[in-house]
Amino acid sequence: MNVYDRRRVTVATVFTVVVMLLLGAVDNDSSGGAASSLTVDTLEGSDTAPPTNAYDPDAPVFVADDGNPDLLTPAQVLVPPPPSGNVVVGKASHGRYSSLLERPCTTGVAPDQTLLTITNMNNGQSTTCVNTFGKALPAGIDIVVDSDQFGEIANLTDAPIPVRITW
Repeated sequence: MNVYDRRRVTVATVFTVVVMLLLGAVDNDSSGGAASSLTVDTLEGSDTAPPTNAYDPDAPVFVADDGNPDLLTPAQVLVPPPPSGNVVVGKASHGRYSSLLERPCTTGVAPDQTLLTITNMNNGQSTTCVNTFGKALPAGIDIVVDSDQFGEIANLTDAPIPVRITW
């Protein structure tokens, strides 16, 4: 530490000690009897009684309803219609294919050279690929998608993911 830094530290230390001593002296003087008597006077001399009414919450608000919910009827939830055509639910993983192939994937559940739609069941995102019998499927995996197309529906680190395969 150079000379100037030592001087700054010394001045800052002395200033801090003096301010702390002054704050301690002021705090001791102000906490004598005035604050405690003020608090006691306020509590003893108050003419306002504490509230005695019980908490009564407002009725719940139902959006787009008449306010009388039928508890026996289940809520209606909009669900998309089931996909038409051939559908298989399974697990998908990814792999690299030759750059000469256009959107390749490999599965044994659909015919060769068929355009497939793969939908990620976790987030609903989908992509398309062409089934090419060119890769071996790992155990427990129903479809291997090219890494570029897999990245359209999920992170590569999430593999394997649950998917719906339609064609």
